Amino acid sequence: MAKNNSGNFSVEIPLDASQVEGFKPDKGVKVMVKDGKSRLYSQVTQLNEKGTGIASFGFDEYPGTLYVVVGPEDATDQELLGLQTINLTVSGRQWQERNELHVKPILIS
Repeated sequence: MAKNNSGNFSVEIPLDASQVEGFKPDKGVKVMVKDGKSRLYSQVTQLNEKGTGIASFGFDEYPGTLYVVVGPEDATDQELLGLQTINLTVSGRQWQERNELHVKPILIS
């Protein structure tokens, strides 16, 4: 089961589907993060009318390198890992004495 808890470290992951023609905010987007110890955290994020939203994750300890996967809201965490989805790797070096990260928006096409 994936965890979604707040803690001493946090990351904000902006999502941007504003370029999707005819976009309607009727479905959410599942965002899953796998930390450096292979722990999974996930949440469903709703996008607004403009096609943007933010997924926020908290970690009790330094998470290391993060592997971020974005996919359909009804996929399980394990399915997301096996699907051809949008993904991003956030290097552990990006934390550099910071407890909060704000990554560049993930574009959803």
